[in-house]
Order: sequence, then structure tokens, then C-alpha cells
Amino acid sequence: MWSDNGTTFVGASRELQQLKAIQPTIAEQLEANGTEWHFIPPHSPNFGGLWEAGVKSTKFHLKRVIGDATLTYEELTTLLSQIEACLNSRPMSTINVDDPGEPMPLKPGHFLIGEPLANVPDYGNSSNACYKSFGDVGLTSIWLR
Repeated sequence: MWSDNGTTFVGASRELQQLKAIQPTIAEQLEANGTEWHFIPPHSPNFGGLWEAGVKSTKFHLKRVIGDATLTYEELTTLLSQIEACLNSRPMSTINVDDPGEPMPLKPGHFLIGEPLANVPDYGNSSNACYKSFGDVGLTSIWLR
């Protein structure tokens, strides 16, 4: 696992090392899986470029969709799931729109679940019109950006 040198990550790594010393079975399990914690060099956020770009994209969409609104926990988790699906449904290669017979480009969702993650949710006969309305507006807003 790779992370930056944030105090939270360094502290968690230290706690894990102490836990491994106390509980040998945890150490054995982590070693069997090849789990190691690596840190990027201090003051070098460019080393974490890929995940930092993902965090930046998520923050951008959150700010644009939420604005000054106050969301419930359920609304926030729904919105974060929609943003995750949109970000993991971006093509990893170029798309040739001139050739309709060309195969679909690979997307991160293909590696996660075998297909793109961003599907328009089906609310069916949901009695909560506000939830449906917010979900539609939020998802549409994300895709338009």
C-alpha cells in the first residue's frame, strides 16, 4: 500500500507495526498476502499523482454539485457513489467515434466489476420524490462537467 506522509497515515502505520508485534497471526497474514506499507518521499505530492488527481476530481464534483446545500448522510454517500461511478467509467484510452464497430475502450469499472459503473439509477416507484429529484440533478450535473 502506498500513501503520503500525512500524520494519519504515519500514525496508522506505527499502530499496525505495534499490533503486528503483539499479534503474530496478524503479521503472518499480512506477510502471506505480501502486504507492505510504503510512503512517498516527504513534501513530494507529485509522487502520488494518480491518486491525488482522483481526490482533486472528487472534490471538484462535490463542490459543483453540492454548492451551499446541506446534505444528509444518506444523500452524501449516494452522491459520493455516483461520483465514484462516473470517475471509474471514464475511458482509459481514446475513443474512435468514426468507427462504430470498434470495441468499447477499457474503463476502470471493467477491472472492478467487469463492466462500466455509471448506469442511470432506476428509482422505480420510489415514494421519496426529493431523493429521486436530487439523484437525477446530481448525476446529470456530474456528467455535464
